[in-house]
Amino acid sequence: MNIFKLQKCMSLNKYRNAHYIKINEEKQEYKLLVRFGIQDSNEKIRELKTPIKTIFTFYSYRGRDIDGEIISIKNFHDSLTELGMIPDDNQSYIQAFEVNGTKEKGNFYNVKIIENYDNTN
Repeated sequence: MNIFKLQKCMSLNKYRNAHYIKINEEKQEYKLLVRFGIQDSNEKIRELKTPIKTIFTFYSYRGRDIDGEIISIKNFHDSLTELGMIPDDNQSYIQAFEVNGTKEKGNFYNVKIIENYDNTN
């Protein structure tokens, strides 16, 4: 076999961390989707009155594995923090979240945010 030259070497660090890079890219894309979703609903990106509760309703005509959507919930809460709407996404600021599913036409979800949430009831 002849010796051939490769123009680019892949570093082991890049290979080992590739999934972190991809996850970060997806989180940044998700943050933009949250920003545009909020703006499309005629709401403003603003600091929320904490603590909050978020209610997620997932729509899918085929049905969903609801607990498989936890990454969407995490990314949504992370996005609220990165957009400056809440100081942090710990339990001091997000005291509860609720997840609902419905077998209706579509492949999306709605989010309702309840501000000044009091979970002592």
